[in-house]
Amino acid sequence: MRKAERLGLVILILTLCIQFDQALKIYVRATLPPVSPISLLDGIIELRYAEASGVFMGLGVGWPNILRHIVLILLAALILISLLGFTVRSRLLNIRQLMGMALIAGGGLSNLIDRVVRNGAVIDYINVGYRNIRTGMFNFADAAVLIGAIVLILSTPTDRESTIETIYSDSSTRRRRRPRVES
Repeated sequence: MRKAERLGLVILILTLCIQFDQALKIYVRATLPPVSPISLLDGIIELRYAEASGVFMGLGVGWPNILRHIVLILLAALILISLLGFTVRSRLLNIRQLMGMALIAGGGLSNLIDRVVRNGAVIDYINVGYRNIRTGMFNFADAAVLIGAIVLILSTPTDRESTIETIYSDSSTRRRRRPRVES
């Protein structure tokens, strides 16, 4: 896949992730009650409006605002810029890995937009579980990051030969080099 095609695919996935997540957050903010959840599938999925100033499992909630902004906005932005740069430039990624990285970046960017616009907070609206066993609150962007990570892990070559194939299958102008056999 050429660099322009890779860039186009990454931009498409980023755009879809961000637009869908932000549209859902606008809808949720306008329609979901913050107190009583809307129950779906006999309580397996609950929808409710919540704003989270921390990250996974509440990490950062008690931090001073300046520290939380530095870590959750500036550091996250630097990590996302690095991730996107690697994703677009690397020829080591196969198409599935590229899509996984783009999903991770798309979800991360959408939550970063929330943090910038909402003074460090992210809108969450989904809770999944059965009876007393439930996940924390999350949103579509979080799900995109998780799905991207799963796709990335499942599509990563596990042996040396697969890695070599990934490297050389990216360019039609390269020929596969055979190792020298010394006698």
